[in-house]
Amino acid sequence: MGTQLIVAASLFALPLFFNTAHASESAAAENLKNFALSHCLYQAFPNSQAGEEAKAAAGGYVETGTLDADAYAEAAELARQFLAKKYASKSGNASLAVMKCIDLSQSTELNAVATRYIQAR
Repeated sequence: MGTQLIVAASLFALPLFFNTAHASESAAAENLKNFALSHCLYQAFPNSQAGEEAKAAAGGYVETGTLDADAYAEAAELARQFLAKKYASKSGNASLAVMKCIDLSQSTELNAVATRYIQAR
């Protein structure tokens, strides 16, 4: 009876372990995406109040993050690359920097960085 109880409890706890591990991976990926978006906005608007807020947010995501520092450095480099892309606006005079930053945060490139560093843990 005691062995059956231990086995049953173990089988019950196993999905909880995997759900916790998945939640941790998901949180790490979301943190990196939020960092990338914040850092990108700071780079796009460095001399503004919004830029300073974005810079502070980016720092917060690094401080609370669980990934290697190199993941954040790669995300920052991706931000630079996305901001350098040429986007055409209908009015012709908008830089569309916010759009570029949103695109970065949802990009396959950033997902690949997150996945690589999560799997390396």
